[in-house]
Amino acid sequence: MPISAMSQDAFRKRIADLEVHSGDGHRAPGKALLVLLSVRGVLHGSPRLRAHSRLEEEAQPLLEVFGPPMSGSRPDLPFQRLADRCLWETEAPGVASTPAPNEVGGFPQSVYDLLANDYHLMKETVLNLLDLHFTKSVQPDLLEMLEVAELWDPASRSAQASPQQRAVVAGFRKTVLNAYRNRCAVCGNGVWIDGTPLGIQLTHIHWHSHGGEFALSNALALCTLHQKLFDVGGFTISDDLRLEISSRLHVEAPAGQGWIMPKPGSRIHAPEHPDNRPHPDNLAWHWREVYRE
Repeated sequence: MPISAMSQDAFRKRIADLEVHSGDGHRAPGKALLVLLSVRGVLHGSPRLRAHSRLEEEAQPLLEVFGPPMSGSRPDLPFQRLADRCLWETEAPGVASTPAPNEVGGFPQSVYDLLANDYHLMKETVLNLLDLHFTKSVQPDLLEMLEVAELWDPASRSAQASPQQRAVVAGFRKTVLNAYRNRCAVCGNGVWIDGTPLGIQLTHIHWHSHGGEFALSNALALCTLHQKLFDVGGFTISDDLRLEISSRLHVEAPAGQGWIMPKPGSRIHAPEHPDNRPHPDNLAWHWREVYRE
């Protein structure tokens, strides 16, 4: 379909079809982050075409926190792959066999105008990309770093789920928290108000957005702090259920460090029944795709 004729539905399909995994099965959020950065530009009224080098600089801290573990020092943003999907266009002075250092790019004019004239579509695009490429606990933090926190609307997003979907999630959450006795698997803390547990979250080890199952062997009960740290790779868990702490994790309050993050090698507070404990395959996925050594 020509770019000039792209409809809202065609645009939605192109966004939904952006790959979640690379060819070798690893997380591949680069295209999603590039679209998110460009939507931010639309929201903030930035020029449609911007220097690729500047976009890479803006993407680097986002990938360092929310992307998969990186072996290189700079991100490699998939400009051409988005162009192949009619979601990007590039301009460069002259003709060269390799990209020019001052190459610029951005949404095609029709896509830019489509979003600029439809705030609801812009918001829908951002929230759909978050759900497809990032686990839920880190989504508001990602929007904060992108400086588009105004697009976060938990009530609206919850309403998009069917009653059956909400019932499944609620039932599974209760099962997981009961298995962990309503305490955090890392620090062992639990908080109750009049018998109601608070602040303990259902956490998928192998993210549900990336194929993880609704199963006790793929779940943890974590306090809000440790859920965030786990989902950005601040720590992981070994096959023998001991904590592995990232060298990139730093705690500013040494007096409270033992509570914030127990010593490396400490055992987690796991369910009593072996079948309900984290499965090695799920832990291996988290180690490979999220944990930052």
